[in-house]
Amino acid sequence: MNQKEANRNVKLYAWFKTIGMPFFWGPVIITYIINVGKMSLSELYFMEAVVVFALIFVEIYSSAWADLLGRRKAMILGSFLQLVAMILFASLNSPFLVWVSNILVMLGFAIASGADEAFLVDNLKELGKEDELTRVNGQILSRIFIILAIGSIASGYLYDINPRLPMFLSVPGMFVSFVLTFFFKESKNTEKISHKEHFDFMKMSILFVVNHKAIKWIIAYVALIAVASKLWFFTYNPYFELVELDYKYFGWVFFSLNIVAWASSKYAYKIERKMSELSIIIFMLILMGVPILLMGVFVSQLAIVLVLSENLVRGFKQPFFSSFINRHLDSKNRATVLSIKSASIALVQAVSLWTFGLVLLKWELGMSLQILGVTILVLGIFSIWKYKKIFKN
Repeated sequence: MNQKEANRNVKLYAWFKTIGMPFFWGPVIITYIINVGKMSLSELYFMEAVVVFALIFVEIYSSAWADLLGRRKAMILGSFLQLVAMILFASLNSPFLVWVSNILVMLGFAIASGADEAFLVDNLKELGKEDELTRVNGQILSRIFIILAIGSIASGYLYDINPRLPMFLSVPGMFVSFVLTFFFKESKNTEKISHKEHFDFMKMSILFVVNHKAIKWIIAYVALIAVASKLWFFTYNPYFELVELDYKYFGWVFFSLNIVAWASSKYAYKIERKMSELSIIIFMLILMGVPILLMGVFVSQLAIVLVLSENLVRGFKQPFFSSFINRHLDSKNRATVLSIKSASIALVQAVSLWTFGLVLLKWELGMSLQILGVTILVLGIFSIWKYKKIFKN
């Protein structure tokens, strides 16, 4: 691969990531699953826990395949499965179809996970711009958040007309994104390998992670923030309904969230250069834990504004953590280690989703949010203590 092909890959990758999102479903997805898919909130948490746990092994295996056979093939298959999932999701009318579409979404994500980021890093390295990973990821995310913000405004109104409209209108962009994967140029030479070689490579990568204190800490902290974000996000729609916010305003709330996330991702690289790693880590913990706790204590429409803080983290975390972990990785096993990271996070998410589903069965939403907020803060403080021991030695 030459520099011209690498530059083309980076540009295509930016479009692939930018338009490969369901732009209209965010503000109403949980409400849609509950009302159209006929699934309760606690059942949704249990389903998500089971699906995430079941696909951990697919995550690891597919990533080794991506490292050794090629990132491009993994991205093609992953995009295709997510496209099919979106079409099924738009057509669902029962909990069974919610399960099927969710399994396909997670399967598609697992197959592409690690491969897509490794693909970008390899191409930037070919261009001699590996240190620009945070900037490139930040630019891509900022575009996504702008489109999501615009789509969010329409989402609530579309849902009011027909609950399926936001879902069907999300399909075309995902289809174009899938088509773009066929135009990628593989970023390295590949060769056919046996299943034994797959597993041997995975075992070496797992041993690398197990014996690398910095990588283990990063994975653990990313998992904490990712789990907190996911658990919190699933409560958005029920919380809005609890405080009697009209459906058509759901979109305007999500418009604000995505604008905040856009600004955070756009200037992520500037923030990273002006703040120390520890300051950023502490700041993210405060922005996640404290607002969740306050929303649980003060249940009201006014408290909805606190979800803006999660989106400051949402916009910044991916560029920051991507740059953070890639500084400790080599190209040889990058995709596998990144997917081990994703699999580890998935395991923590599965346990957390299941546990929070049980919490919701016993306590009402406000109290459940208080429990979640306190848990995040306690685990976060412990993580910061460990960071000082690992990274300051």
